Amino acid sequence: MTLIFALNTTFPTREMLLFDLEKGDTLIRETWEDRRDDEKQILEKFRSLTKYIKSRALISGIVLVNGPGSFAAMRSAVVFANTLSFALTAQKKEKVGIFVLSTFEFLRLKFKAPLQIILHAGGQHVALQRKTNSDNTEPEIITFDEALNTLDPNKPLAAILPTPRMESLKESNVKLLNMQAGKSLKEILKEILSQIKNTSSDYFQTWVDVNYLRPPHITLSKKNLTPKK
Repeated sequence: MTLIFALNTTFPTREMLLFDLEKGDTLIRETWEDRRDDEKQILEKFRSLTKYIKSRALISGIVLVNGPGSFAAMRSAVVFANTLSFALTAQKKEKVGIFVLSTFEFLRLKFKAPLQIILHAGGQHVALQRKTNSDNTEPEIITFDEALNTLDPNKPLAAILPTPRMESLKESNVKLLNMQAGKSLKEILKEILSQIKNTSSDYFQTWVDVNYLRPPHITLSKKNLTPKK
């Protein structure tokens, strides 16, 4: 048995699964809702997932959606994937790498048809990608109000935004896609793996970073910067 571990924390409903390469199907799948405790949930769900296999060494590759998305969720997922890759590589004495998909790439594979994609970019800003037929299309970082005024009402829109902004989109005239529709993570995995063939290829990296729309800024108050006497 040869397995692929896949992890996606970019959607409000997080997901991980073990995919059996030989059978071409999901062995076991776990999901959880966003409660801002992804670091804890990832560990617990992974332990639950791996109870059903003889050894974690059966995992030969990792597929990760590395953002953009929630800073905490992306950081937890990337740290876990890097740690698992390192541990399995050391245990097996062969590379167990990570295949990375951005959230934009994942949504293109999920829905296929030309669409607009809008993601939360922090504060009042969103990332809007209008042309998704090219992997090199850079998203525009604009305010949510600007995005509302420039969205194409005739083109489907995939959106991952905080609840109040999702409600605003539902009240507008855009063709908002149901994020539960389209291809599943399992189907996307099958498509990717059918093209790559070999998990030892250069497509699988030994270390990955979080895909930020904008670098997170950590600020300290004057109180925190005051030296203790």
